Amino acid sequence: QHEISGEQIQITRSGRRDRVAGYWHKGKGTPLLVVNPKGLAAGKQSAALQAAVAMGRPAMAIEAFQTGDAIAVRDRSHRYFLTFNKSDDANRVQDILSALAFLRSQGHTKVELKGTGIAGIWALFAGAVAPGELVLDADTKGFSGTDDDFLERFFVPVIQRAGGLDAAMRITAKARSLHANP
Repeated sequence: QHEISGEQIQITRSGRRDRVAGYWHKGKGTPLLVVNPKGLAAGKQSAALQAAVAMGRPAMAIEAFQTGDAIAVRDRSHRYFLTFNKSDDANRVQDILSALAFLRSQGHTKVELKGTGIAGIWALFAGAVAPGELVLDADTKGFSGTDDDFLERFFVPVIQRAGGLDAAMRITAKARSLHANP
């Protein structure tokens, strides 16, 4: 579900309380979704998004969970907090998946996803589980998939058991090669 007001969009999932704020520019062609770790304002200013808008392509930037203006106090003091709640990074991946679902609901079968900085890791893992054709530009520099990398930069419990970085890289190989060889 979504609400659009000018270039502002709010995406929600039916039966859930989550909400993803974003920038939405209609256009023709393959849509671009930009995710920046600093939030929506930084995503809107990205060269890739500005270029897509200038070319008349559909373009979107989102305020992923706990980024930009969406940063809020989250009481994690309960000893078993992650037993009953998703980690911030898991919620960020879900926000990307919600934005991708919106773009697909608009009739786009192929979507370009660009994650910059640490958001590249969020985009990589979202791309690994997202249905449909994807062109993926995910900045993974400096992230080698060690336990420490996951603890410090992409904390999602049990992600290593699910295959970790190696599995995500294998699953997204075609999507990443489409970006490298347009």
